[in-house]
Amino acid sequence: MTTPLSIYIHIPFCKRKCSYCDFVSFDDKAGEFDKYIDALCNEIKSANLHADTIVDTIFLGGGTPSLLTNKQISKIFEHLPLANEVTIEANPNSVNQNKLTHWQSHGINRISIGVQSFCNVTLKELGRTHTASQAIKAITLAHEVGFRNINVDIIHSINTSPVKIPSEVFKYITHVSAYCLTPTTLGDDESIKQQKQVELTLAVQGLEKYEVSNFARPGFACRHNLAYWQPQTHEYIGFGLGAHSYVGGVRFANTSDFDKYLSGVTKDVLSETRGDTLTDTIMLGLRTTKGIDISLLKNKISEIELLKNHKLVEVKDGRISATSEGFFVLNSIIEKLT
Repeated sequence: MTTPLSIYIHIPFCKRKCSYCDFVSFDDKAGEFDKYIDALCNEIKSANLHADTIVDTIFLGGGTPSLLTNKQISKIFEHLPLANEVTIEANPNSVNQNKLTHWQSHGINRISIGVQSFCNVTLKELGRTHTASQAIKAITLAHEVGFRNINVDIIHSINTSPVKIPSEVFKYITHVSAYCLTPTTLGDDESIKQQKQVELTLAVQGLEKYEVSNFARPGFACRHNLAYWQPQTHEYIGFGLGAHSYVGGVRFANTSDFDKYLSGVTKDVLSETRGDTLTDTIMLGLRTTKGIDISLLKNKISEIELLKNHKLVEVKDGRISATSEGFFVLNSIIEKLT
């Protein structure tokens, strides 16, 4: 491959399945870890990733990859090439110094910690298995071990309580992914209010919005995320249960059937589709604050003027992007421009 490649590795195991989670994951397969890792490694080997393959990012997501043992992590990395940015998702109560050090030995240089909330009452409401103090401890420990690229996931619109992030964690984190609980029992006005409050808190601390739900310090935008939003210049391949890929203009997904996957049936041919490159570029590019080249929308002049008049988009230096208010109705903007 000549274009940069990103690799996603799906680990579908959790200590407890969260009610709001849409990802393929299980909390009742603790005895299947080794069988799954064997099937995963077989799939990676079958892809024939060559030494000269340019891999920019690797992302281990789930599920909870931090549940894996050091031996299981090592087995996966035996079959993976080097990459510039290598991320692992972790839950606060499955992080320890031994694991963090081991991950670093395999080139993992970015950690994404599933905090979701720093309020114990809210964590209990979400069904999370960690506490706020465990979250702070995990963030601090990751930094002490040597991680200098640390993301935390935050969920808002869980209840009417304002989202609070302890000031001490801002010494260590470089990135925040902030999502609205879906579905939420709160009305649109309250949900937007909470999102604005989160964005203001992060901006004051030096984390700028670069995508609809992602915020980073300068130079710390997640390269793996950006690969998904730039199909015109990036490709990605997913390994593991339910993982998605985009290669050669074709999108395809692995089976989500656990037993099928273990038996060696990975690809679901029914899910293979050839992407509409222009539509994808518009839809995904508008998720970012950078936006897209306005020349892609030469047949949408009247629609653009209408959106500009409502202060939902702005045009600058030949690019069009959503305004801060526009991001709250982004789906409507995309529908109008595609």
